[in-house]
Amino acid sequence: MTERVTLSLSAAPDGYGFFYGTAQLGDVFCSVNVLPPQGQWAGDIKLEGYMPDAEDWIIYTDGEEIARVRNRGDLAAAMLPRLDQG
Repeated sequence: MTERVTLSLSAAPDGYGFFYGTAQLGDVFCSVNVLPPQGQWAGDIKLEGYMPDAEDWIIYTDGEEIARVRNRGDLAAAMLPRLDQG
């Protein structure tokens, strides 16, 4: 059986435009912050160094960019390399 990444994100972005939550694969968890593309960004303030991309969703853990995807539906799969360290 192949395990899948479970991604739980906030229903709405925070004031900086990030969706936040957790990604899980089996017993492994990590905190996730996701910045939507410019056209879907809905924050109050843009943080220097964390600007939305024109097209990509940007995934961060611990303030470090770990992946970019074009479609929101691909966010969970993009977390697999980070969570599957074994």
